[in-house]
Amino acid sequence: MERHLITEFICVFISSIFICLCACRKISVDNSLYQGKKQLLEKEIATLRSDSAGLATLLRKYQNAENLLGQILIYEELGKQARKQSRFSDAIENHRRGLDIASQLKDTVEIVQALNNLGTNFRRIGALDEASDYHYKALKIAETFSGVSTAIGTKNRVIALNGIGNISLTLNQLDDADRYFRQALKIEQDLNSDLGQAINYANIGAIYALRAEYDSAFYYYSQSMKHNVLANSELGISLCHTYIGHIYEEQNRYDEALMQYMLAYKIMEKSTDQWHWLDACLSVGKIYTLKGEYHKAERYLKRGESVAVGIGSKEHLEQVNKLLSDLYRKEGKYKIALEKYALSTIYQDSIKNAQQVNRFLDMRIKYEHEKNEKYIQELHYQNELHKQGQRNILIILILSTLLFIVLIFILYYKNHLRKRKALEIKKLEEMKSNFFMNITHEFRTPLTVILGLSRHILQKEVSDEREVYYTLRSISRQGEQLLHLVNQILDIARSESGADCPEWKNGDVVTYLRMLSDGFRQYALNKQIDLIFLSTTDSIQMDFVPDYLEKIVGNLLSNAFKHCGRGDKVILYVSKDDYKAACVIEVRDSGNGIAEKDLPRIFELYYLADSDYSRDTGTGVGLALTRQLVDKLDGTIEVRSTPRKETVFTISLPVMNKIQTRLPEVKDVDLPATFTLSESTFENEDMPDRNLLAQKQETILIVEDNKDVAQYISSVVSVEYNVFFAGNGQEGLKMAEQYVPDLVITDLMMPEKDGFAFCKEMRSSIVVNHIPIIIITAKNNMEDRLLGFKCGADAFLVKPFHEEELITRIRQLLESRKHLKEKYCRMVMKADEPLKKDTNLEFLQRITDIIYRELSNPDFFPGGLAAEICLSTSQLNRKLKALSGYTCSSYVMKIRMNKARKLLFTTEKSIGDVAFECGFSDLGYFSRTFKKEFNCTPSQYQRMPQ
Repeated sequence: MERHLITEFICVFISSIFICLCACRKISVDNSLYQGKKQLLEKEIATLRSDSAGLATLLRKYQNAENLLGQILIYEELGKQARKQSRFSDAIENHRRGLDIASQLKDTVEIVQALNNLGTNFRRIGALDEASDYHYKALKIAETFSGVSTAIGTKNRVIALNGIGNISLTLNQLDDADRYFRQALKIEQDLNSDLGQAINYANIGAIYALRAEYDSAFYYYSQSMKHNVLANSELGISLCHTYIGHIYEEQNRYDEALMQYMLAYKIMEKSTDQWHWLDACLSVGKIYTLKGEYHKAERYLKRGESVAVGIGSKEHLEQVNKLLSDLYRKEGKYKIALEKYALSTIYQDSIKNAQQVNRFLDMRIKYEHEKNEKYIQELHYQNELHKQGQRNILIILILSTLLFIVLIFILYYKNHLRKRKALEIKKLEEMKSNFFMNITHEFRTPLTVILGLSRHILQKEVSDEREVYYTLRSISRQGEQLLHLVNQILDIARSESGADCPEWKNGDVVTYLRMLSDGFRQYALNKQIDLIFLSTTDSIQMDFVPDYLEKIVGNLLSNAFKHCGRGDKVILYVSKDDYKAACVIEVRDSGNGIAEKDLPRIFELYYLADSDYSRDTGTGVGLALTRQLVDKLDGTIEVRSTPRKETVFTISLPVMNKIQTRLPEVKDVDLPATFTLSESTFENEDMPDRNLLAQKQETILIVEDNKDVAQYISSVVSVEYNVFFAGNGQEGLKMAEQYVPDLVITDLMMPEKDGFAFCKEMRSSIVVNHIPIIIITAKNNMEDRLLGFKCGADAFLVKPFHEEELITRIRQLLESRKHLKEKYCRMVMKADEPLKKDTNLEFLQRITDIIYRELSNPDFFPGGLAAEICLSTSQLNRKLKALSGYTCSSYVMKIRMNKARKLLFTTEKSIGDVAFECGFSDLGYFSRTFKKEFNCTPSQYQRMPQ
């Protein structure tokens, strides 16, 4: 009986489906054929897009063949070409004919496109009433008919919203314009259209610019620039530079405005779009006029005038003649200025006359269009009936499907529960089995390599030293991989058990993230992947755990590099969400992407995505650890991906400033006033403030081409030491020899002279070879570390470094230099230890020998001494101070006193002879100095028993 009911129900279900399919078949087939025919016609027309004569011939062909769809597409293209050439009457006529034929075919998509095109035409000629009428009709049909629910239909709705927004903007109804542009922006965001978002961000920016709210305008223009870059729209990028230049021009920031205009000019100079090139060219000419650089202004304006004449642009000819009139008037060339002004007026009147003719034509076209309104309403009614029929068919299908599902559910409910429970147990066992299998594979691979290569060496099958070296490198690399895997598993265990103790700090998270990205710079270069760091703000002060943040960003960047190939991009993007009071971190890559079915489970522990995204065997630990650490920071993490296009991990962390433990902050007094950045080069024209130098004894030179990193290092060390800066190795060597600091901190990868060459030249310079050097770099391989030490570095730290480690290294190196300074003095002054081979000691000994030789000549010091060893007096003082703790004068006096004491002790010479031999012409001054040094007079010292 049960089987009979099931069979009968299945027969009824199949019959219902067959009836529904028959009803829908004709509609779906007709629609598919229509769309296929349209695509073929669009391809045929695309080949003749730049050939007006060819399009006219093709139009006659379609008219003879009564091909209405082809005529619609031809009229649409002819109208767009006429609009580009400012022939608005022809554009209106062509688009009106296209609208009439589209109405005959009842093609709602083409009707909306024609209405939008007509609205745009009328808007260009200033007929705003007619323009708004067409755009509103296009919007109404787009929101009513189901035929525009496709991507192109949605796009047409956005065009209508944009048109209405631009009309409102022209009429200075800024609130209405803002509402329409934001509606259009929301749709473009849903469509994920970078170009569409760029256009609407720019439109909103224009509203804020008209309100003189330049900060908000600049933000929206920046967003527009970002999406234009993602869309690779050179025209959009150029226009954004021009818009930003207008803001700077309004604020009288002419140099910044000129820089933006020149960027737009250079982009458009490579384009064939002379219309938009003229905007950039004339903007540059205008800004040079405002700056008073009339020769440059005339050159750009003349070139713009030539192009405007060539393309017949009356609008630009009116503008360029007006600008030339202003220029010649300021130069005192009043006659030619008057001529240019007259030409400007003529072109302006010509434009107005053309507009009057077009307005007259508009009224006639509007009257003819109203006759078609009734037919469009009838089309709307028929379309509603069609939609209702489709809804009824859909309801029947849904009800039939639900009835069938309910029956199957009742019959197999118990069996389903049993299978479900068994399947869950099987999945759990399979997941554990896969994890242990994968983790065993991960351990087995490096262990196999390590053991195999070790046996290879032990059995003496490797004879060449170079081969031994590379074999040991392979062993080391596999060992590090094994250690990294073990550490990740331990981190997961500690995080789940709550055994870890996070150390919260407060500081600038943007600078910290920039340093983290620098740590991957060399790795990205090796893989030929473009690593980009972007931030919408210079600084975000907040509470965070540096260790957690390093692991989170490190895991996401490593994951991105793992699934990117040569030529791909990885972007670390930082922004601040003021509404949510959150710091937003995005890691984008243009790699393989993640399959949609894997996205919900990508953060599960031990889960492995079975897709092209996972080209390498993993363990399912890294992303799970990342999510746990984000949760511990009270943040959220999300992922979205388009396979083979883009993957974006988004982290949102709350911005809090509650804790007392803070990362050192950069204070203005700790940085020289001359520390500026220009094309990766720091300009440092003078030493830090002398009053500040007097408060802190030791001075540190930071040689770093990245200003943010240099400021961060300064914030760590400037509390205890004086700091000054250099932007590259060449500048650093010059400043080191000029100021002779107590310690140098340098990067490796710098322009002009890198860190290795800088260290070598420091060690070969007689002036600065005694200064300890610390290398801080993102390069972390053993070859670079060894090469750094060979070039003379005293310490090697890897970015991101720990502040405590840097401070400890500095203190130890400076303390060791103090002990070495005392040792040098004892060896030179007393010679109580044998002299060893030491460049600095030899230098000190040479100075001492020259002093003894010229001791009786007081006029020789210090100028003659400095000249003999080819140093300036200030360099000699700093070098001696660094090696002995004495200035030149103090060191000479110390030697005079030691020689005087020796002569008084070992000879029978009179006190006057001793004083003269030691370079003293005044006996009283000699006695006072001797007593101050040895606490007794020369005569008392002579009478002392041996």
